[in-house]
Amino acid sequence: MARYERGLLALSLTALLGLAGWASWLDGKAWLAQHLIAHAWQTTLDQGVPQRPWPWADTWPVARLTTPTGKTLYVLESTSGEALAFGPGRLAGGIGSDQAL
Repeated sequence: MARYERGLLALSLTALLGLAGWASWLDGKAWLAQHLIAHAWQTTLDQGVPQRPWPWADTWPVARLTTPTGKTLYVLESTSGEALAFGPGRLAGGIGSDQAL
């Protein structure tokens, strides 16, 4: 029975470490994505041409918002699920677009 309990403990510990690693991986990707989006925004301002945060991105930053608490959010050019995973999106044809109201 002790062998069974040690095996169960080892399996539980392995699962716990795996979940912690997965959570760290997701947090790391989110942190890196925000820094790449901020860099793309600054490059867009410097060059005057929209810049994608990474080569395979289907969106790019179009605005920067700052909350009253000082948090910065970058608005992305899309409301697709992939874009919204990284921040707020601009709805094409919505208020603030190039189309007349």
